[in-house]
Amino acid sequence: MESPRISVIVPMYNCAPYLEECIESLKNQTFENFEVLCVDDCSTDGSLVAAKELVQGDGRFCFFELEKNSGQSAARNVALDNARGDYIVLLDADDYFVGDALEKMIDRADRQQLEDLYFSAQAFYESKELFEQVREEYNNRPAFEDVTTGMRLFTFFEFLPHAALRMVKRSLIEDNHIRFYEGIIHEDVLFTFQTLVHSQRTSYLNEPLYRRRVRVGSTMTAKHTILF
Repeated sequence: MESPRISVIVPMYNCAPYLEECIESLKNQTFENFEVLCVDDCSTDGSLVAAKELVQGDGRFCFFELEKNSGQSAARNVALDNARGDYIVLLDADDYFVGDALEKMIDRADRQQLEDLYFSAQAFYESKELFEQVREEYNNRPAFEDVTTGMRLFTFFEFLPHAALRMVKRSLIEDNHIRFYEGIIHEDVLFTFQTLVHSQRTSYLNEPLYRRRVRVGSTMTAKHTILF
């Protein structure tokens, strides 16, 4: 089998109501040479069964099951251990991509020979109350067409992107022995820094390729204490 250019990692935990939008957004991508690694973290709402039914035999999707509920870091690490793509992209199961997202990512990465590419998002809210509680703004960042190091890009923007809002070369992750730290919340912050400091060729695509759902019960709207 031809090696996929992109590995999309989708951790799943009790996300059945949102899976159709997520999976359909991947099945309908204009760029087709990718794989999707769905890892179920012991869901109790039938997420795994629902996801497999939605895939309908599409060979680009593969599924893994954790033996016990272990969190997003563990789920993503299982996917990283099995990924074959040149690049890694993260997608939460309650979010989705616009139709040409992967095409635009790989085109920019190939054209500029990038190790790391950040991109923008658009948030949508399940209620007016959530909009007032958690406002996520992504359209106030300036365009950046050049190639620079990860650390210089971070300094330029003075912000820390979500790990899901970027595509990173798998060889950069593997060569530096990087994995998600298990047992903490907001693990994507640490993962972003671990990869960002090693990237010598990174850039930013100022387009909202990612649709981010703000909902009750998600990590971003719940109150947590982060323990390192």
